[in-house]
Amino acid sequence: MRKAVILVFLGWCAGLGGASFQGTLNTNAYTYSRINLEDSSLTHLRLSESFWLQARDLVFRNSSLRLSGVMYLDPVQAYASDPTLSLINAAYSVSLGNRALTLNLGRQFVYLAS
Repeated sequence: MRKAVILVFLGWCAGLGGASFQGTLNTNAYTYSRINLEDSSLTHLRLSESFWLQARDLVFRNSSLRLSGVMYLDPVQAYASDPTLSLINAAYSVSLGNRALTLNLGRQFVYLAS
């Protein structure tokens, strides 16, 4: 098992040779108060990090990797049901055979305006 992990890691590093990366990272912080059912006030400090990353020619030529998401953290009063990471888009696509065949793998969402 350990040898397989090392081989996968070395293959991944070898694939980074001709890859190009592009991305953004946004940081937001805000605070607010709310009143719960017992009429006590809770103060929240909300930190969020949104990220977008795109890589081209990663492992294969004519391939692309797209990642985007949001991370939330409330160090003062954490919500019990609050996810800390929301992955919006995670997709890898590769064009094979002179772009005659395209393979898309990943998690993608389509939002409709209402």
